[in-house]
Amino acid sequence: MIPERSWQQRLHASLTLATTPENRYFQMATCDEHGIPHNRTVVFRELESSPEALLIVSDLRTEKCQHLQSNRNVSGCWYFSQTREQYRFACQGEVLTSSGHHNLLEAHWQRLSEPGRQQYFRNQLHASEYFDCSGRGFPLENYPPQFCVIRLIIERVDYLSVAEQPHERIMFEKSSDGSWLGSQIDP
Repeated sequence: MIPERSWQQRLHASLTLATTPENRYFQMATCDEHGIPHNRTVVFRELESSPEALLIVSDLRTEKCQHLQSNRNVSGCWYFSQTREQYRFACQGEVLTSSGHHNLLEAHWQRLSEPGRQQYFRNQLHASEYFDCSGRGFPLENYPPQFCVIRLIIERVDYLSVAEQPHERIMFEKSSDGSWLGSQIDP
C-alpha cells in the first residue's frame, strides 16, 4: 500500500504541532575510525528541500566533525512526544565550512543567540585574538573559523506513529532517480 502522505509532509506537520522546545532536539550518531558508534543530542536548525537534508551547526573541533572526515554515514532519530511519532534517518553527513559556504554559515551564525555564539570561543588557544587588552570581547557579528554547518543528506526514513492502534510504520527510500518511495511495514 502506498502511503498517502510523504515523510516530508509528515515531518512538516510534526514540526508545526511541536510546541515544546524539546522538539528542536534529535539524536545523531556517527562512527569513529574503529566503527564504534557515538550518539549525541543535536539542535535542529533547518530542513533543506533540495537535497532533502537536516542542518545543524557545530564546531570543527568536535568529535562528530572528526568522525565525518573518515565515515560520512550518519543515523538520526527524532521523537515527537506530542504527536507520538518517530523518524529514523539514514544520512550522508558533510561538514560545510566558510570555503564555498560563507552565506549559509553567515545566515546560521546570525540566528544564534549571543550565548550560543560565545560557546565557540571557549577554551580558545589564541583567545587574545578575540579580546582586546581590557579583556572585553570583540563583537560577535562574525563567525569564527571553527564554526560550521553539518548537512545530513537524507537517504532513508523509517517513520513510526504509535498514536493509534494499530501502529503505523512506513519505510521511505530514495530511488536512483531521486524520487521517494514509501512502503508500509509491520512494526
